[in-house]
Amino acid sequence: MSTLATIMIVEDEVLIADAIRESLESMGYSIVSSVTSGEEAVVDAEDKKPDIVLMDIRLSGEMDGIDAADHIYSSYGIPVIFLTAYAEDALLQRASSVGSFGYLLKPFEEYELKAAIEMAIYKARTDRKIKEQERLLRQATKMEAMGTLAGGIAHDFNNLLSIITGYTELLEDDLQSAGMDTEKTHEILKASFRAKKLINQILMFSRKRERRYDIVDIVPIVKETIKFMRASIPSMVFMDYSIEPNLGTILGDPTQIHQVLINLCTNAAQAMEEEGGELFVKITRKILEEPLNCSGVKIPSGRYICISVKDTGPGISKEHIEKIFDPYFTTKEVGKGSGMGLSVVMGIVKSHKGGIIAENSPGSGAIFRVYLPELDDPALTEEFPFDGTVEESGNEHILLVDDDPVVEKVARSMLKKLGYRLTSFTDSQQTFDTFRKNPEIFDLLMTDYTMPGLTGMTLARKCMDIRPDLPVLLCTGYSCNVNEKKAMENGIMGYMMKPFSRKELASKLRFILDR
Repeated sequence: MSTLATIMIVEDEVLIADAIRESLESMGYSIVSSVTSGEEAVVDAEDKKPDIVLMDIRLSGEMDGIDAADHIYSSYGIPVIFLTAYAEDALLQRASSVGSFGYLLKPFEEYELKAAIEMAIYKARTDRKIKEQERLLRQATKMEAMGTLAGGIAHDFNNLLSIITGYTELLEDDLQSAGMDTEKTHEILKASFRAKKLINQILMFSRKRERRYDIVDIVPIVKETIKFMRASIPSMVFMDYSIEPNLGTILGDPTQIHQVLINLCTNAAQAMEEEGGELFVKITRKILEEPLNCSGVKIPSGRYICISVKDTGPGISKEHIEKIFDPYFTTKEVGKGSGMGLSVVMGIVKSHKGGIIAENSPGSGAIFRVYLPELDDPALTEEFPFDGTVEESGNEHILLVDDDPVVEKVARSMLKKLGYRLTSFTDSQQTFDTFRKNPEIFDLLMTDYTMPGLTGMTLARKCMDIRPDLPVLLCTGYSCNVNEKKAMENGIMGYMMKPFSRKELASKLRFILDR
């Protein structure tokens, strides 16, 4: 029996209402409200949020029980059981059109009332779960479509970046040879490097790249999130942040950390969307001298990076603060929240071996603190590949193919600059025919992956069937069908994601050729 279920009674005959209340309380239910009109029922349903409403159909006033039930269920998702002394077909048909969860014909027995309530509560919970699963399925379908689109965009965009970075490096060489300033070309390369990282983030968000835990510097993630949120939150919400200097790194997934910040900041902003307020994000180092209980998860003592998200909204009620991380729990109106945002945050934080605490800041909103273990190793940052240092060169004979003529031309120029001898094509079948005629003259095959006719992987296999020891470098702007692991499993020695700098290419070529 649902002993904790809360019930609202809507009955304009006081004696009947009192009798129903007495029966319900004897069965262990809690009565949060008893009103006599449809108008009062709507107001109390919003305020008290009962688990179920027992509604007399015929009520005095302008709003009868059916209209009140329609408003309560459509607005707040609260199931309604109708009570009536009249079994008129027209009345029952109208009642069924508003999503009734049951009918009781007066007078009724106590066991009938109990059975109707339990069935309605079970049906309501089941319906909510089904709707949530349907929503998740729709979301998964959207994410799959988004991922397919993102993959196509990434491939084309990375090819364009290859052209931009390749020619910019060549232009920078010419400027340096002429003794001219290279500041502007260097800024182009820096912007291209940021664009490449942005594409990687899009692919991770759309689930088209495998999740992996890397050494992560939280600071740029926080700054990027703040920039994104400022453009999306209501103008009456002021947002700011502070970051303690010289913070270390964590081991984690940058995309998931970004998601934690987005979810927490979105929740905070929504809490202030009517009255406005301040949203403050603070990043500090915390040293825990002893284990800390974080919402039921105990994290060990040690050094942590603490992400605090504070708002000046109404705060979290005492009865809700223990439930806010539960799946599907939400205080938002129906249609305005799935109850998954904070549950997702909790799951991500736990997967990073961290903890999260939610607290009320008396009189000034709520604050969430996320604790993520700080690594003992010093912070590592991704090396900027266009630093102008001298590249490793060679004079081996490379067979090059890329179906994009401009990308092929750029790659050819880069390889010549590095001293290599070249035979290059834009057609994979022509490349194979050339290799088959004289396979021993080539020291390495450098091939794009996505090409009409023979893909890069197929071309590599056919060439290695003829000459098993052939070194192969597989390059791609992006494809969901290949990654570094799959390439290695197929005997391919090198794999590179476009765009890459001449320095990166030079290093990869020497790594393969010198093995």
